[in-house]
Formats: sequence, C-alpha cells, structure tokens
Amino acid sequence: MKFLKRYHLKNFNFILVTFVTALSIIGIMAVGSAQKSMQGKQIFGVILGLLVMLLFSVIDYKWILRFYWILYAVNLILLLLVHFFGAEANNAVRWLDFGFIRFQPSDPTKILMILFFAQFLTKHRKKLNHPVMIMEAIALIL
Repeated sequence: MKFLKRYHLKNFNFILVTFVTALSIIGIMAVGSAQKSMQGKQIFGVILGLLVMLLFSVIDYKWILRFYWILYAVNLILLLLVHFFGAEANNAVRWLDFGFIRFQPSDPTKILMILFFAQFLTKHRKKLNHPVMIMEAIALIL
C-alpha cells in the first residue's frame, strides 16, 4: 500500500482552503486587536496548521489506518501525559507545554478515536453483535 495517494489537483478543495485561511486571518486580527503580543504566535500556528493540513491531504488515509493500534496507544499516552504533566490555563489542565508550542491532545483525540473505531469495527464486523465484542468496544472507548 502506498504512503501517498495518487492525487489530482482538480480534486483539491480550494474553496475550503480559502475559507479556512480567511477565517484564520480574521482570528489573527481578532487576537491582535485584543493582545498584540500574541499575534505572532497566532500567525505561527496558522502557518503550521496550513502546512499540516496540506501534508495530510496528500497522505492516503488507508495507509494511516494500518497503524490504528499505534495511533490509539499514542493517543492514550498523550492524554496520560496531560493528566500527570499538563500545564494549567484558566483553572483547567488541558495542555502539554513543549516550550515552543502548547498542545492540547484532546483535539486530535476526537479524530483519532473516529479513525480507530472505524478500523476496529471494520476488522471485527462479523462479530459486532456478540456481547464480548460490544464490551470490548465499550472498554476501548472508556
């Protein structure tokens, strides 16, 4: 299975990217009007986000799904790191502070859990109605 999918530029959703970029620029201006010193971090975050978005748009998601258990384990580790080493902001511990960037693992968790369970349930589709499989899926989501 190939890492990169065969991609045709005509299939790229330029309108979506334009709207995301426009919304991000509005966000940068809003942050800048409230606290000018944070605007640089916001610009860095938007540029990094756009680069990650472009990177993921050319990776074949079926290739990523081959590693669904690894993704699940990494996700759990990140959430445990927040529990034990998380940074507090606004009276809540939700962030991992890496010095140059603060990362909130609960955001990618939403996507990773959808990918994990899509692959998990696909692999076990013949046993989905068995009570043991239902309990296993419930345990994994908890």
